[in-house]
Amino acid sequence: MTDPLALDGLDDAALAELARRTSPRHPLREEAPVTSRLRLQMTEADRLITRAAMRGRLFELWQRAGGEPGRTRVELAAVVALGLDDVAARAGLPQLDRRGSDAAGVAELAQRGQPWSDASSIAELLAATLDTAGADLVVAALAAAGVPLAEGAIVLDTGAGHAARFRALGVAREDLELRGDGESGAPADVVVALDVLTTATAGDAVTALSRLRDAVAPGGHLVLGARGLHAFARDVEHGVLSAAGAASAVRGLYRSGRHHAAGSSYVTLDWVGAHVLGPLALLLHAQGVGADGADVLVLERRA
Repeated sequence: MTDPLALDGLDDAALAELARRTSPRHPLREEAPVTSRLRLQMTEADRLITRAAMRGRLFELWQRAGGEPGRTRVELAAVVALGLDDVAARAGLPQLDRRGSDAAGVAELAQRGQPWSDASSIAELLAATLDTAGADLVVAALAAAGVPLAEGAIVLDTGAGHAARFRALGVAREDLELRGDGESGAPADVVVALDVLTTATAGDAVTALSRLRDAVAPGGHLVLGARGLHAFARDVEHGVLSAAGAASAVRGLYRSGRHHAAGSSYVTLDWVGAHVLGPLALLLHAQGVGADGADVLVLERRA
């Protein structure tokens, strides 16, 4: 970490340039254990049916997904989004209540007039239907940390995106006991919190971390998302933060380990360690593998 005292001699331009520096993204991002498993459940004929049903912007999104596993993720989501219930039944995929709020949101999403432009559109589609990318990340992170998701494990998923991740995890791993935030029960073997820290204020973040620690059973694991220096560098590069805003944020990050700006909360690994470690030990820190370049950490509760 840069010496905080050294920042005093740097002007805003130099600090903005410092903010753009980032480490290489962790290869975990390319792992797709859930997507690959669900792909095997679809016949080639059903994949062709799905592609034929995609029209306009939805087909454009499929094209822009590139190679695998991106296109398979879009196909799986399209089965759910378009209500291809025969395909879903044969592949063991969930079927949304077409009268529900999820279905209404998906219908609006699939019929938008503006072009699909980037990965955030794919993330939006998955979050409304079947978040295989999020499920891939959870399963792959645990495996990379040397603690693969055990058969029959109790998994507690928190945050706004947990329902779509659950749909993907549930069809890929029917042996798991899945719980949403607020459901009662014994401490979980795995607690997933990919987006709890990404927008929280300092006080809310500390409270949330304390609650997450308590939700993990002894010997269990916390899969935590945090917008670290990698996500910060990405936002500076993409213009989410101005040069002046980036300079201010760099000072905050390197001095206190935390900064809140433009609706996002950025934290360093040191800040997370100070507020999470103790009963939890860090097993894995994968930079830039989560949504919008967030880091993913796997921590183990040993007491």
